[in-house]
Amino acid sequence: MSVRIELDNTHQGVYTCLDYVSGNVILNLPSDDTISSITVKMEGISRTRLEPPRLEGALADAPREKRRAEVEIHKKVSFDINKVTVDYARDASRHIKGTLPPSLSGITDDVAWIKYFLKVTVNRPQFYKTNMRQHEPFVFLPIEPPRPPPSNAESFARRKHEFITVPPTPKSKGLFSVFGSKNMPPPSPLIPCRFSVEARLPSPPILVPNEPLPLRILITKLDPFKDALVMRMIQITLLANTFISAHELYKDELSTHLLLSIADMHVPFVDVDAPVNVPIEMNPHMWRDRAVPDHVAPTFVTCNIKRSYQLKIEIGLSRADEEHYDVISLIHNVEVYSGIKPPKQLAMSAIQPPSMPPRPGNTEKAKSSLAIPGLPPFGHKIERKASSTDVKAGSSSAPPPLPQRPHSSHNTPTAQSDSGYNDYQGDAPPPTYEDAMADSIAPVDGPRRRYQQGATYYHDVPDDLR
Repeated sequence: MSVRIELDNTHQGVYTCLDYVSGNVILNLPSDDTISSITVKMEGISRTRLEPPRLEGALADAPREKRRAEVEIHKKVSFDINKVTVDYARDASRHIKGTLPPSLSGITDDVAWIKYFLKVTVNRPQFYKTNMRQHEPFVFLPIEPPRPPPSNAESFARRKHEFITVPPTPKSKGLFSVFGSKNMPPPSPLIPCRFSVEARLPSPPILVPNEPLPLRILITKLDPFKDALVMRMIQITLLANTFISAHELYKDELSTHLLLSIADMHVPFVDVDAPVNVPIEMNPHMWRDRAVPDHVAPTFVTCNIKRSYQLKIEIGLSRADEEHYDVISLIHNVEVYSGIKPPKQLAMSAIQPPSMPPRPGNTEKAKSSLAIPGLPPFGHKIERKASSTDVKAGSSSAPPPLPQRPHSSHNTPTAQSDSGYNDYQGDAPPPTYEDAMADSIAPVDGPRRRYQQGATYYHDVPDDLR
């Protein structure tokens, strides 16, 4: 007997929040067999594995009880918006609530990965027959968080630089130079060649794969020097920093994505007569058709994996008559988004109303204006007096009986109550706010990138997770 899963290719293999995963479970039975149930689960796993540093010297030969540290987070998730659950208890200070992380692979030695898959289990009642299991991985890419309204604000990374000006070499004095030295004018003071280089991005700095870089590079003269500046090289790199934690071990994994690299250039940038303190923008045609690669994961954070990005711009500048050039590096913190915009209804629900101003405190003891029938007003002193009145028949000092609770069985009708629990049956928890909002919002209908994963992502799940 064999079993396999065939997913409907409705989203070109990439799923996002609010999507429905549909498909078929196909059983191949060469002979008659008894099957008690077929269970299909959607699961997501964020797993890290780090080795402790090796000891040197006398401590290296000492026996140790544990040579390897491992941690895993086994999740059973549905495609909600802001829901991350774990199967075992952890420290409350280490839980991170937020959008589900994207699929992740390609880290060196597979020390960290995030995988989503469907798992089907065919249960057979015979104790001597094993249950059949099959996994089908798929790629998950979350929707973007709501963006702020567009504006002209920009964030920048700036760096000042100065070319060292070498004074001219004085001429050697001849035999008769002493006679004409009185009429020679003094040498003119040297003007320093100082300028600043800026890299600007829209604020907040957001990059989206397969979209042009919204980058601006500007140079500003800080002194009235008479030298022309020439650009000799330019290189733009996206730095991906992956922070990995496993128990008490931590590691930063750095990877680079080269976006643009041009060398052996001689492009005049700043003219001799350029004004001082006036920014001069570089022509963006060199990086206009360059974009972040499609396989780059968006910025995210989980309990054991965090991905952040920086944009590094390197520019080589020199004077017009010099062969040597100085490389100026600028590093700009950026966020990479998935490129899947949330529905308008979801974006509007994420906007929280302004908080109410705090009420002015009153140090005096305020009197209650709430009048309850049968009770004296607040602050009235009640005198306890002995009473010889007999208790009327039918009255009791016992508390009133509790209302009937709804029964968990589906065959027994539940009692109607005013508290609103008459519609809730079974042991399933009530829906969360995100689940209720997701039911009223249609799935995302728009373009989405492929977000291709490495070959290791489609390998079988480890045996300890089956």
